[in-house]
Amino acid sequence: MRRLAFAFLIACGIAVTGCRKKPAAPPAPKPPASPAPAPAGPVFRLHFAGLNSLSTDPHNAKLNGLLNSQEAIAMRRQACDRLAVSLVDTIFGADASLRARRAALLRPLLDDLAASKFLLSVPDSPGGSWLLTVFLTPSQRASWSTNLWQASDSPPVPLPAVTASNSAWSTKTRNDSLLTVAVFDDCLMLGKSASGTPAASSAAGSSSAGHPALSTNLIDITADLPRLQAALGLPKSIAWPHLSVSVTAKGQTLRSEATLKFASAAPWKLDAFRLPTNSVRDSVGDPLISFTAVQGFGNW
Repeated sequence: MRRLAFAFLIACGIAVTGCRKKPAAPPAPKPPASPAPAPAGPVFRLHFAGLNSLSTDPHNAKLNGLLNSQEAIAMRRQACDRLAVSLVDTIFGADASLRARRAALLRPLLDDLAASKFLLSVPDSPGGSWLLTVFLTPSQRASWSTNLWQASDSPPVPLPAVTASNSAWSTKTRNDSLLTVAVFDDCLMLGKSASGTPAASSAAGSSSAGHPALSTNLIDITADLPRLQAALGLPKSIAWPHLSVSVTAKGQTLRSEATLKFASAAPWKLDAFRLPTNSVRDSVGDPLISFTAVQGFGNW
């Protein structure tokens, strides 16, 4: 199992005194290492394989059962109810008079989103641009296009087809952004952009397959925290790293891995540490499940 790991290498110097002649001058210090280049790509990217993907693998029966328990379904329903209200302003622009009707049109689409494979990408551009690619059935793609069309402010404008089998349209939102929907044989692309180029249509045209390549993991998240620092209100006192997280379903469990890539060496300060064997131990009837110790996170 690949796990989140922080490897700390401590160099210990021993001062030696004696009768040897000391050098006339100390050695020149090594120049500091150049900062690593920032990873290319969007500031945020989320891939989800969809809840339906777990039901197709018999090895995930226990995990699939937990995710479809009465408690999990109720929590998922409540989360979608709230998201339907909060996301309408993000997608269409704020309008209190239309919020309830738009939320009713958006609500059934969120159930499809949780069950389906999708990719959300946020580029490094002003105006809150983003692109969502969802892999849906033909009836679902039709429902998405119809509901989004009905929730639009201004009459949608049909766009030239990117491929022979796709259709696309766009509309202006209340905050003068451009909302674009492109329907393909296997997916629907919904994008919002501040420029005059329809986001979904442009992204689809740049991919020979009509959509970006996807991971085989259950969840993949990448976040460029330095570029997201202002948008998320992260403290400026910390040199935030580039974050990547992946989650895979392995039989009855979920296995996760996270990686932090810093632009320069982190100034870790490691204090003396001794394993607390008197309080953390394995015993009959009370087995030790896991133990984690992390050093160097005092400032965080």
